[in-house]
Amino acid sequence: MIGELATYTTYLVRVGVHAQIARLLGEPDLKLGRGLTVICRTNRGIELGEVLAEAPLSIEADTPIQFDGNILRRAVTEELYLHSELKKLADQFLPDAATAIAELDPTAVLLEVEPMLDCQTVYFHFLSATPDSVQHLMNSLAERFQQTVQQSRLAELLEKGCGPGCGTKDHGCASSGCKGCGVAQACGSKKRI
Repeated sequence: MIGELATYTTYLVRVGVHAQIARLLGEPDLKLGRGLTVICRTNRGIELGEVLAEAPLSIEADTPIQFDGNILRRAVTEELYLHSELKKLADQFLPDAATAIAELDPTAVLLEVEPMLDCQTVYFHFLSATPDSVQHLMNSLAERFQQTVQQSRLAELLEKGCGPGCGTKDHGCASSGCKGCGVAQACGSKKRI
């Protein structure tokens, strides 16, 4: 005889640069359609994902189950902008990181630098398993990438806004004030008028 069933609202979500499919738990009242971009908490950190399909899961209530993470919410414009800017910085950082790694071990081929949305976590993807000879270099490269982010236009934009008069109704993004700004919510130091 089957025991009491528990039903979970889960979604199949594409995450990461290698387009892995994850089963993520969503709130019961969260209704997401195919193609929506969401903010997810996975074992890798906070990242963007693309909803592929709703995949309700019903199992016996006392059966242990593991999900690949949670869907936190739909992504907003500012988060998409942040992801885009982090991706640009990662693409610019990749050649220098690949050179540093190749100098240490010519067999180690770095394919991708992938930052998470927390601006603190970065993953390095190799063609094959990461050689032990470059393991100690990974922390140094991660710190260098974080410094790159901190010294970037993105950090300046988040700290100072988009230029002189940013945050006023007569200046800022296209003279429409913060209403027209794509990163207004992230611009925490500017007073909204």
